[in-house]
Amino acid sequence: MNQTSKPGRITLLHSGIIYPSERDPTCLFDALSALLKRNVINADSLHIILRASHHENYLQSLINRFEIGSIVSLAPPVSYNEALVEMLAVDGLLLLQAANCNNQIPAKLYEYLRAQRPILALTDPAGDTAEKLKNMGIDTIAPLDSKEAIVEGLNRFLSLLRENKAPVAPMDKIQSNSREAGAENFSVLLNEIGEDL
Repeated sequence: MNQTSKPGRITLLHSGIIYPSERDPTCLFDALSALLKRNVINADSLHIILRASHHENYLQSLINRFEIGSIVSLAPPVSYNEALVEMLAVDGLLLLQAANCNNQIPAKLYEYLRAQRPILALTDPAGDTAEKLKNMGIDTIAPLDSKEAIVEGLNRFLSLLRENKAPVAPMDKIQSNSREAGAENFSVLLNEIGEDL
């Protein structure tokens, strides 16, 4: 499973399903193709793993169309524990979420936050996911549907990674966003409601 051990190469991971509508990677792939053609990135500097995407045929057709197979690879599903280990091993985590999901936050975000690895979130800056990330001190965000914004955001993210300056959510904020903390807050709320009745 370890596809990350090439000296000097940054490895980014998207772990989980990539829905053709809600997580459409077309603009990301277009941006990667442009950066490859300009020789800003290459197979020695960047590797993107798409793990357990469940839409491999569709994604492979896009990878072929944009000629980015040298840096983007599809990887099969692994156990939950292996997936968590991989999240901890890579340089950065990739989150994809289209604007049509602005009013929801994917469970994957909380797994990513707990891994305490830098996150590049390709999501609408006006959506709930972006808002949550900003509240956690993470500003490496670009809209999923803009090739130009992704080019700029990815370049910035890679520079931050190389300089060891990419933002990571602090553990106290992560813990305050855990399921346990949510359950405790819900319990307090129910008690307050009970007292008012």
